[in-house]
Amino acid sequence: MPLPHNSAPSPVTALAEVQDDLDHCADATEFPLSSMSRKIAHFIGRLTYCRRKGFALDVGTGSGVHAIILSKMGYSCVLGVDSNAKAVDLALRRAIRLGLPAAPISPNEIAGHPDGWGNAKVWFCPSPLQELNRLLFHRPDVIVFNPPSFFFKSPVNASSPISTGVYCGSVVDPLDVQGSLLYQFFGSVVLPLLAIGGDLVCSWPGLERRSVEIDPMPDQAGSSVHPASMLAHWFGLNIATDDEDPANFYKYTAIISDYGLGDAFWLNFHLAQEDTRCYSELLFPRDSLNGDRAAFRFGVLHLTRTGVNSFTVNSAGESDE
Repeated sequence: MPLPHNSAPSPVTALAEVQDDLDHCADATEFPLSSMSRKIAHFIGRLTYCRRKGFALDVGTGSGVHAIILSKMGYSCVLGVDSNAKAVDLALRRAIRLGLPAAPISPNEIAGHPDGWGNAKVWFCPSPLQELNRLLFHRPDVIVFNPPSFFFKSPVNASSPISTGVYCGSVVDPLDVQGSLLYQFFGSVVLPLLAIGGDLVCSWPGLERRSVEIDPMPDQAGSSVHPASMLAHWFGLNIATDDEDPANFYKYTAIISDYGLGDAFWLNFHLAQEDTRCYSELLFPRDSLNGDRAAFRFGVLHLTRTGVNSFTVNSAGESDE
């Protein structure tokens, strides 16, 4: 008999386990647990328990934290994908160390039904999100995504998980909407794959102008909009929500550190800041409220799919923890 909702495991324990494993990890190139990762974890913990017999997809798995939490929360099959093969390997090894029945799987092998993949419960696959619609045919009941946030102008080490987990694109054409990973995620993953009645949990960093402001102009900052407005603008989606006030959505603050990348990160950050096309008004280059540290606002979007092109913003899972 399924457990009642209030008996579901808390994500807090899983977060602590992953943090402890990261603290003892010898590989310094891994992406740390950001405030966005932690906030997503709390939203995952409030998904309806009855769906946890289903199939969950963690896009851009990074450290593997969300795939691990989804498995510990009771989902029968979890697939974590990342474009960086080293990140996939590190996440796999972490899941095994934390006692989960985890295994690698190739892009070609994910085409079949998850029941035929093998005896593991958590699978990790090296694949860019843009390829998933071509490779994956079984519809996930839950999709989770924590997108990279920063632009780069000077070269970055693409083989490093932490680099690919931080940088989202070049400043060469920062207003190209179709270059946004959030745009590509909805176009290539959510719309073709998420099951009707399924849930999406996605952080929405208030950084990229192209994914925060509708039709941003190259020479001036615009005004931020709610993601529901952005998705309606991008794809013509019908998204039901009681509150489209962006100030109420972008209510969390992320303090910017160098994420272990040192001078290379700050060089790229400052170069992108000088280009008015890159970052939105939700970036605070120096914020006295945060100890005079750079910060940005973000929100977490929890959508439930109600039809082919219709979604409902689900605020029941919101948490200020």
